[in-house]
Amino acid sequence: MFVLAFIEATAFALLVIYAPLYLFELTREARYSTSVVWIPATLTFLLAPRWALWGRAHLTRLVRLGLAGYAANLWVLPRLEDPLAFLAVLALFSSLQAAFQPGLKTLIGQHGPQALGRYFAVQSAGWMLGSLLGGLFFERVGFLPLATAVGTLAALAVLLPLPSTLPPPTRPRRGLPPGVPSLLAPAFLVVLGGEAFFSLYSVYLTEGLQGPAALVGYSLTVVTFLGMLTSPAYGRWVERFGAPRALGWVLHGYLALYLLIALWPHPYVTAVLFAIPLYPAFQIATLELLYRRYPEARAEATGAFEAMLALALALGGLLAGAVADAFGLRATPWVTLLLVAAGWAWWHKR
Repeated sequence: MFVLAFIEATAFALLVIYAPLYLFELTREARYSTSVVWIPATLTFLLAPRWALWGRAHLTRLVRLGLAGYAANLWVLPRLEDPLAFLAVLALFSSLQAAFQPGLKTLIGQHGPQALGRYFAVQSAGWMLGSLLGGLFFERVGFLPLATAVGTLAALAVLLPLPSTLPPPTRPRRGLPPGVPSLLAPAFLVVLGGEAFFSLYSVYLTEGLQGPAALVGYSLTVVTFLGMLTSPAYGRWVERFGAPRALGWVLHGYLALYLLIALWPHPYVTAVLFAIPLYPAFQIATLELLYRRYPEARAEATGAFEAMLALALALGGLLAGAVADAFGLRATPWVTLLLVAAGWAWWHKR
């Protein structure tokens, strides 16, 4: 399972980072490039809960279907030169990609928070590899051979054996348990704030704070590397102290982090704070909380969690761009702080 997580993360990094660059080189229009992010995010928001509901007793099918979507996107997209055809194919196969996370996270989550910690460590390693491969080979050999190689790996991974899925539910469910949306609502505000900051992080650091461009790459590499190292420890931490307490502490950490970023607008301070890997701890604690409270609906809860992440990704960039245009780049961390504070307050009033 962890091999599949590594391959999916590598494929995801290539698509998110370098497919927009490839499309921009074709069109010289940013509106097409940004579509490479928001189209899959919107489809994941719409389809991840549906995939989870359909495949809750067939989780391995969801994993294979998602990997097939990644393989198809990586094989076909670099061979297209028409931007509209590119986006149509992206939408088609991203619909399949949306099945991967609900399937694999549910399979791994049944083994507890330590297994989730190992999963996020492997995922971080895959993101690092995808970023490094693109950085080393995109300009030298182009997007086509690079995407074809990783796409072939994803296609072969579809054939790998997977463990048995969860037993079927004792009684059928037709949707989410009623408590899941209210539990995820404060988490959504925190993730929305984080995605808003992340979407403009490079611009904020270099243009808003006049920091060197190299600092962006260094901080992104460090946060991914630290996430890989700390995720297993986060899993043990959540198991020891319990998901509700751990999630509360993580939200305290997010609030303090963005308060410091907003109050201390210095490029190196911002880069150091940004490199603190809280996101794996947040995901592990939230998923474990969902699984503990709704053990009979793990797949549906995972689908809702993935939809929440995707919606935050799709809206975060739009929100950050609108705020920066209206009030300037230096308003970016303050918007994030307000959203994180709202999520923190909502969670602690529960």
